[in-house]
Amino acid sequence: MRLRAALVLIAALLAGCAGGNSSTSAVPSGLGAMQRFTTSAAIHAAPVYVSFGNNPDPNTNPVPILGDTGTQLPTLWKKIKPQSPDLLALDPSGDLFVLEYTGTTSTLSYAVGEYSSWGRALLRTIPVSGANQLVSGMATDGSGNLYVLVVSPDKGISQAVQIYAPGSTTPSESIPVTNNPLAMTVASNGTVFLPALNGSTEHVDVAVYPAGSTTAAYTVDVPYFQSVTAADSAGNLYASTRNAVSVYPPGSTTPSTTISDGTKIPSSLMLDSKNNLYIANSDGSISVVAAGGTTPKYRIPPSESGTPSVSSMAVDPFGNLCTVSTTFTKGGTIFACYQAGTAKLIGSRPYYNASQIVIGPQAK
Repeated sequence: MRLRAALVLIAALLAGCAGGNSSTSAVPSGLGAMQRFTTSAAIHAAPVYVSFGNNPDPNTNPVPILGDTGTQLPTLWKKIKPQSPDLLALDPSGDLFVLEYTGTTSTLSYAVGEYSSWGRALLRTIPVSGANQLVSGMATDGSGNLYVLVVSPDKGISQAVQIYAPGSTTPSESIPVTNNPLAMTVASNGTVFLPALNGSTEHVDVAVYPAGSTTAAYTVDVPYFQSVTAADSAGNLYASTRNAVSVYPPGSTTPSTTISDGTKIPSSLMLDSKNNLYIANSDGSISVVAAGGTTPKYRIPPSESGTPSVSSMAVDPFGNLCTVSTTFTKGGTIFACYQAGTAKLIGSRPYYNASQIVIGPQAK
């Protein structure tokens, strides 16, 4: 469990491929120490939020807040919040959900803060767990509902998936869970996927809960004990095996498509708004597969040598891909961004223990 972390905001001006604009525009002031600033291309900015786990002193690690258009990583630096666990989520409007904790180790409890886009304001605080409970997953759907996976470590089982409607601080639904899921995936249509290790088969069983249901409709048997999952806008389930990604249509326990070309023990999967699939391979490379495709349209090599694992990926409104990767050669993690539709590296920077990245919509 990561009890100390720093959440940072990067106003990523990677929109050179989206066209230029020379007007001056003010980007809103943010959370805590973030200051208001202006830029000649701020209209092309999109907020990139990065969380940092197990950071003993966030003040020693500068974090980016604004960058130059088109060809560089962010160059101005400031942190937003000094301490927050590393679970983040965005709703369709761009509001940011941040998992936060209160109390001591023995009385720890969690709440989720919802912040308007760019951290303009705290909109609500949602208490999501009691003392000695943990939160192991957080996601949103296309309607802006928030899903929180609450775990009771002393019992070794997950207690529930709590669902919060927009604007509410109490659950509108609660899905009882007893299979100790490894993670949680939520499709934009509200389907909930809960993958859990089956100890007898060493497979991963993915329980599927249709939107509005508190009972699993069926279970998908994925024949690999380290499977990672994702879901697209149609509710298709993507689940990795050792050297492939299988696609399961809604209602089916048999894959309709298998993507194996270049797939090597995926560490994470991600789909963008156009349902392009990004497969993070164990060698640090990323395979990019077009919606409905079975072979990569291109591959992105590791951003640094000795980068074995991409832990988090996100695509900005202009199609640029940003990643967080573990690196053995430099220690800690690497933040990198790639030009839209290509394997061209825009830039990369080492960070101490970055863990998750999400990207909001373009500034209005």
